[in-house]
Amino acid sequence: MMFLWTISTAALAGRALLGVEDPTNPALAPAAKAMGVELLRCHDAPRICVVEVPEAWADLSPLSTLPGVRFVEEDVRLEAPILAPIPRTLYGDAGGTTDCAELWDLSALRATTVWDQVTGLSAAPIAIADSGFLASHEDLDGQIFAQYDYGDGDSLAEVSWTAGVPGHGTFIAGLISAVPDNDAGRAGLAPDAQLVLHKIADSSGALYISYAVDSMAALAEGSLGVRVLSYSLASSPRSESLGEAVAALGEAGILLVAAAGNCGSPGCSDANNDAFPLYPAGEAGDHILSVAGSTPSDTLNPYSHYGAESVDLAAPGVDLCSLDVGGNDDYAVASGTSYATPLVAAAAGLLWEAHPDLAAGDVAEILRASAKPSADLADKVRAGGRLDVVEALAAPWTTLEGSALDTGAALTLTNLAAEADQRVLLHCEAPGATLTATGPADLTSAEYGPGETIDLPDGTSFDVTGRALLTRFTLAAHSAASVVIAASAPGGAPCEALAFATGGERVVTGMDSFTFDAEAKAEIDGPKTEEKGTCATAEAGGSVAWLGLIFALLRRRRQA
Repeated sequence: MMFLWTISTAALAGRALLGVEDPTNPALAPAAKAMGVELLRCHDAPRICVVEVPEAWADLSPLSTLPGVRFVEEDVRLEAPILAPIPRTLYGDAGGTTDCAELWDLSALRATTVWDQVTGLSAAPIAIADSGFLASHEDLDGQIFAQYDYGDGDSLAEVSWTAGVPGHGTFIAGLISAVPDNDAGRAGLAPDAQLVLHKIADSSGALYISYAVDSMAALAEGSLGVRVLSYSLASSPRSESLGEAVAALGEAGILLVAAAGNCGSPGCSDANNDAFPLYPAGEAGDHILSVAGSTPSDTLNPYSHYGAESVDLAAPGVDLCSLDVGGNDDYAVASGTSYATPLVAAAAGLLWEAHPDLAAGDVAEILRASAKPSADLADKVRAGGRLDVVEALAAPWTTLEGSALDTGAALTLTNLAAEADQRVLLHCEAPGATLTATGPADLTSAEYGPGETIDLPDGTSFDVTGRALLTRFTLAAHSAASVVIAASAPGGAPCEALAFATGGERVVTGMDSFTFDAEAKAEIDGPKTEEKGTCATAEAGGSVAWLGLIFALLRRRRQA
């Protein structure tokens, strides 16, 4: 089974969502009451309020006159269409139990190697927002940290037996954190991780946008310590309220791992999310990972949506065995991006257990950068490959922070993993530029001029058009070092920084551009807003961070 939630044409819930300037505005509730509208609840983080409107209303526009209202939306229902059966072939025996004899996903992700390092025991709880959960299932015994039902307003996120897909959330929970070593079912990819279960469907099985907003707002405003939300629902068109709830997750440092969506038939005409976006996976934000489904041969599941720009990476998404709801000891085999998504969420939780100081955007970058390359996925997802948890945990990830505007500023490099051979390449387009760098005692530098080529350890080359300086030093495990750079580029020619680290066979690279020219600095002094792809910061001289990437996004960088 696999499902894509879509906007329903059925009757509305009699509710509306209001984007407000101030959710605590004391004038809002009385003004709503005066027009016959009940204010049900407001959320501080996404600044969204839910109101109940009279059944006779056919037009919500009067709500826009309420004090401080920024926008008004109908609270629409999401429905799971009935899809044709998916052809299924089991792909070999990857171990398991009599309940789940085929666990190829754990084999492909090298789970036993992962568990030698982390299991989720000391990771932050992982949240799932879905249609319902059979919390009494034998393979979830002791794995549930907290639960809440936003459809029915109580603390039991149980399966609603009238729901269209009652096993959906339970199946997902098992993929993340099914109990290991109990001779039943399967083990989750993060077998010791604790789960926060959010049911976002009511007792009739209906799922509304407001329930999803309630769930995300609770996580963003809550104190449970959740850092990952697994969200295997996708819909179109875009809901502004849901978009603001997603943004609130990012502000709270929570990673949203969302399903890219499924086709009802192989290679359907609207499967390219770049052209036909689905939400919330299609929302903007570096704290979001959109997930496609892959096969055991690391090709795209023909029923999976994709997008070279909008879908981040793939994960096993066909013929997965996990928990079902026919009883407390029931199991099933299913396919879809719904089930690839929790595997990525589990991987994020494991990565955070190993490196708890990472930001949500860092975790997203690392999981993309460490993906196992696949020729079939190269033009289907941003990462060009499939989730590889072992590489994500093992690579010498290094972050680089420093001033994007001032010469003589210290760049701070922080090593998040094993000891690395750290290098920083500085390059200015002007041939007459002067570059110097000082730092750790073992730092060495080499200069390069126009037309020279610098071979990088990942097999690519960097073509120098102006003047370049390559520094090299050792960065110990879980340590930081500062490199002070000075640059003088005639005419304010742009300069670039390329940081990369090597550890064994692993290479991490990342690049960003910045300008040292005093005139350019003067032009952008004062409050500025950050723009994607630029180095403008909230204040002149503020910090800009680069995370090492494997992506070939670098100018003049080519395959050797």
